[in-house]
Amino acid sequence: MVQKNYNELYSEGIANLRANDLNKALNIFKKLNKEMPKEITILNLLAEIHIKKDLIIEAIKFLEKSIHIDSRQDSVLLNLGLLYFQLNQNDLAMQFISRAKLIDNKNTQIYLNLGIILLKINKIEPAIKEFEEGLLIEKNNFLLNFNLGLAYQKQGDDTQAETYLRKCQQIQPNSYDVCITLSNIYSDQNSYEKALVLCDEALKINKTADAFCNRGILNHYLENYAGALKDYDQSIQLQNGYVRALFNKSITFLKIKDFENGWDLYNSRWNTPSYKSIKESFPKNKKKWNGTKVNILFLISEQGIGDQILFSSYLDELKPYCKKLIIALDQRLINLYQRSYPDIEFISNNLKKYDFSFEAFLPLGDLCQIFRRTESSFKPKKTFLKANKNQVVDIKQQLNSLVNGNKKIICGLSWRSINTVYDKDKSLDLEFLIENIDFKNINFINLQYGNVAKEIKNIKKKYNLDIHQFESIDNFNDIDGLCSLIDACDLIISTSNVTVHLASALGKDVRLLLNKNSPWWWFINQTNSLWYESCTIYRNTDSWKKTFNQLNNDLKKLIKIHN
Repeated sequence: MVQKNYNELYSEGIANLRANDLNKALNIFKKLNKEMPKEITILNLLAEIHIKKDLIIEAIKFLEKSIHIDSRQDSVLLNLGLLYFQLNQNDLAMQFISRAKLIDNKNTQIYLNLGIILLKINKIEPAIKEFEEGLLIEKNNFLLNFNLGLAYQKQGDDTQAETYLRKCQQIQPNSYDVCITLSNIYSDQNSYEKALVLCDEALKINKTADAFCNRGILNHYLENYAGALKDYDQSIQLQNGYVRALFNKSITFLKIKDFENGWDLYNSRWNTPSYKSIKESFPKNKKKWNGTKVNILFLISEQGIGDQILFSSYLDELKPYCKKLIIALDQRLINLYQRSYPDIEFISNNLKKYDFSFEAFLPLGDLCQIFRRTESSFKPKKTFLKANKNQVVDIKQQLNSLVNGNKKIICGLSWRSINTVYDKDKSLDLEFLIENIDFKNINFINLQYGNVAKEIKNIKKKYNLDIHQFESIDNFNDIDGLCSLIDACDLIISTSNVTVHLASALGKDVRLLLNKNSPWWWFINQTNSLWYESCTIYRNTDSWKKTFNQLNNDLKKLIKIHN
C-alpha cells in the first residue's frame, strides 16, 4: 500500500516543503519514514525540515541515521559538520567534514568550511592551507579568497590579506564586506585616509549602523571630531541604542573636552564586550552612589592599571561624602595605595564576591560624572602616590654604582604600551627615540615592562649607549618596586602607558610623547595634563622632528639647572 502511494506522498511532501509549509511536510515524511525507516532520502529530508525549524539536535539525529545506513554520503557528512559547528562542537564538526573530504576532494565547500572552522579556533596556518587548496580547484571562488584574506589579516600579514581582498573586488566589485574589511586593515595600519575611502565605498553599497560607526572612529582618528559625532548619530539613528556608537561618541566628546555630554554617555561602556566581566561583578541589590553623603562607599576598579590610577587622582575629594571608603584595585597596586592613603581600605579586584557591608557603590570612572563636569573642575595634583622611601634610597645607591658615579641626569625611559586598543598609537620604536633625543648628558634607566633585552642590546651595539636595567625589579608585576625605581630617577620620558600614570602620580618630572591619535584622556591642544600637575605633553602635530626639537631644548634647560 505504501509502495503504491509513495510517489504521490513524496511529491506532496516536496511541494509542501517548497511552499515552506513545514508542519505538513514533516507529517508526510514522518509517515513515510515510519513505513520505510532505512530510506536515506526521507531521513535527509526530515533533517532538512528540522534545520529550517531551527531544531539542530533533531536534524543531527536524522542525518546520523542516514550516514549509518550509507557512510559514503559526502553531502550528509558536510551538513553534519556544519550543524555541529553551529553547536560549537568544533572537533566533531572537523571530523565529519574531513570524512567528506576523503570522499570528494574536489568540493570547494568542504575546503571553505574546514578553513572557517580552523580560523574560528585560531589554527590560522591550517586554515590558510585549506583555503589555498580550495583555490587550486576554483581560483575565482569569492568566499575562498575572502576568507583567505581574513586569515592573513588575523595572522598579521596585511599585505597578503589585501592581495586576496582586492581579488575579491575583481570578482564581486560591489561587496560591502570586502570594503569594510579592507578599511579595517588600513585603519590597523594607521592609514586612516585610505581606510576612510573604503568605508565611504561600503556605505554607498549598504548604509549600516556598523559602517557609520566605523567612519565615525576614522574621522575621530583624523581629528574631524564634528564629522565623527555626525556619523555616530547616523549610526544610532539606524540602530537605536547601538552601544558601540554610543561609547565611541562618548570618547569623542571627552577628547574635545565636552565633559557634560561625554561623561553622561561614558556609562555606555558597561554594555560593551570589553567591560562585561566588570559589570557582572557589580554588587546586586545595592544602589549606585549619586554624590550624596553615605556611611560606607565602595568603589569598583576600572579595566587597566592606568585607568585605575587616572580615576583615583581625586580620592581626597571624597572625604566629606563618606565615613569609610573601600576601593577595589588591581592586586599589584594595593601596597602602593595603602601606603599613600592609610585611611582608605583597599581590596583586590580579583575577589569573586564582596562579603562586607557598604551602603552604595560606584565604578571609579563614574566619579567623573559627579566631580569633573567642566574643564575648570579638574584639579591636577603635584603628587598623590607615595613610593617606598627606604627602597628608593637603596635604589639610588645602586643606580649611582650602575652609572659609575657620574653626575649626568638620571632619566627613566619607557616607549611601549600593551593596550589592545591604542597599542600602535601609544608606542614608539626605542631606536627611533634614541635617534631623536640628545642623550649625551643623560643616564637612561629602563622602565619599560616586557622582554626588551634585545632592543637594549641593539642600542648598546649601534650607539654605544647604555640603557641600564634594574634586574631585581619586575617592571610589569612588581608595581611597588617600579614606583621606587621611578622615584629614584630625576626625569621620566615615556609614551602613553602605565609608567606615565605612575610617574605623574608620584609627582616626578614627566615628559610625555604623544602620537597624533592619542588616547582621549590627554584631550586636544593640551601641553599640560588636566589630571597630573607634573606631566608635560609633547605632541606630534606636524612632524616628530619639531616635537623632539622642543623636547631637546627643554632638556638642555633642565640639564643646565641640574648641573
